[in-house]
Amino acid sequence: MTGDQLSGRNILITGGTAGVGLEAARAALARGATVILGTRDAEHYRAVAQELDSDRVHPFIADLLDEGAVGAALNNLKVDGLTPTDLIHSAAGGLEGLLQDMIRIALGLRRLTGGEFDEAHAQGVRELQKLAADSLERCMTVNLEAPARLFDRVAGELGDGGSLVFYTHFWGSLFPHPQVPAYYGSIAESKHEFAEWLAGRATEWAEAGINTYVVSTSVISDTRMGHLLDRYCATLMPAADREAWKRTFVTCAQVAELTVQQCFGRPPSPGFRQIFLLEPGQVTDRLGPDDPPVRFPVALAANSRRRADEGIASAR
Repeated sequence: MTGDQLSGRNILITGGTAGVGLEAARAALARGATVILGTRDAEHYRAVAQELDSDRVHPFIADLLDEGAVGAALNNLKVDGLTPTDLIHSAAGGLEGLLQDMIRIALGLRRLTGGEFDEAHAQGVRELQKLAADSLERCMTVNLEAPARLFDRVAGELGDGGSLVFYTHFWGSLFPHPQVPAYYGSIAESKHEFAEWLAGRATEWAEAGINTYVVSTSVISDTRMGHLLDRYCATLMPAADREAWKRTFVTCAQVAELTVQQCFGRPPSPGFRQIFLLEPGQVTDRLGPDDPPVRFPVALAANSRRRADEGIASAR
């Protein structure tokens, strides 16, 4: 879809220079919006802006953890006549310190079968759970406190019909849930807390005509994290569970299109809405803990089970 449906909108996108944030920028530009790309790295912004090649692309250079830098960047936008009309929050963090350990444990499990696999898997889960617990404070800072400050600040500037959008994962939406992998527990908890915070604030924002959306998906396959999960974790699962899980994978472009259509392409209806992209092309406002996209055990979660023989063969 292209056109001028979003002409006149100034959409601030955190994490806007990569992954789903960048694809959301492309989708918004194609519909006439002005996009403000949030990133900590000015050089990265310049490279992406050159690629997008549009005079409707502008920078928002700030670390969301730096309240002063965020305030200065927002003030600069106002001076330039670019006060945001909408906000899409695509930035997140907290997993960086666990990736090396997750990969190490997953690679070690590939060499094992039977009881040795079960024992090593349980040990790996315990190790990752501890590491994740140690990272909880930082996850709360990155995924709850910092974006909450940004949303409160931006929401105060939005006019009637503005949209606030937050991207999360099924594991965050349904936290606590036995499918949540050990390495993702603190991220899931912090994202869950932020979504709950948004739901609480949405009533007040709705009085000003502002719509609040939480867009929840499974693994986004064409991100760095998606590649890692597919390469290191999917191969540890029984074949049936692995295939069921991978059927729920979506792409950055699919999430971006859903955002434009569901969060910007409908008549305004102020309030809070949770949107689940169950798998490509399947959208609902409800996902239960026993529904198909989340009822199978994923690798390195406490409820995972030993690989079937065919799974072991394919992993090798």
